[in-house]
Amino acid sequence: MSDVTLIDNFLDDESFLEIHDKIMNDAFPWFWLGTKPGSGYWSESTVRDNEQQNYQFTHVFYSDNQVRSEYYNVLSPILNKLDCRGVNRIKANLNPFKGDSIRENELHTDNSWTPFTAIYYLNTNDGYTVFEDGTQIESIKNRILIFKTSLKHTGTNCTDQKRRVLINFNYYK
Repeated sequence: MSDVTLIDNFLDDESFLEIHDKIMNDAFPWFWLGTKPGSGYWSESTVRDNEQQNYQFTHVFYSDNQVRSEYYNVLSPILNKLDCRGVNRIKANLNPFKGDSIRENELHTDNSWTPFTAIYYLNTNDGYTVFEDGTQIESIKNRILIFKTSLKHTGTNCTDQKRRVLINFNYYK
């Protein structure tokens, strides 16, 4: 897929471990999100039919032109390396282990005005990001996936770890 850039070992080990240890720590504040994004949010019937699967935990670092988290500065190595000129939103997602099969969420775009999305993976697991054309990107720690925000994509749960954790950046270059 030509509109996608994939970089393994994106950060040096020290920077990666600083971010990893802050966010993967049991004391890191996660917040329940009772629906997952799709095209808008899932319809009421879809939510009802998928009640046990349709949730995740999130942590918003930045939104609405404001820093929203005391942990925002830990992301500096990523923002510097992405060469961001502006940020619309930065949000971490935690998808917990959910059974014995991988489930894909609904395809979506994060927004219609930010030109770039980057997904930074904090842990290796059997979950993945998938695009509308079927391209799958494995969740591998310290990997970053950069693509045009207009590309429809979605994520999954994982079955081989307690959680799948990533950070989503919507930004300008």
